[in-house]
Amino acid sequence: MGYGVTAHNRSVKEKIEIDEPCYFKMEVCDNFIFKEPEKLSWKGTFSEKEAYWEAPSVEMGLELFDYVRNNIIQK
Repeated sequence: MGYGVTAHNRSVKEKIEIDEPCYFKMEVCDNFIFKEPEKLSWKGTFSEKEAYWEAPSVEMGLELFDYVRNNIIQK
């Protein structure tokens, strides 16, 4: 079992609240940059090293995460 998880408390689930909208940030490592997309259809910005975006929900933010990740290129 995972760290800090016992058979006793593994089935106990606590609801967490996440305030929306959600804000995301991604940075690239050395030797990589963001290729700025031709069209940005959501609230967000790109620079060579960082991307920021806002999403109305966690689910939408994670979908955009995949899109942003696809804009990483090697220098």
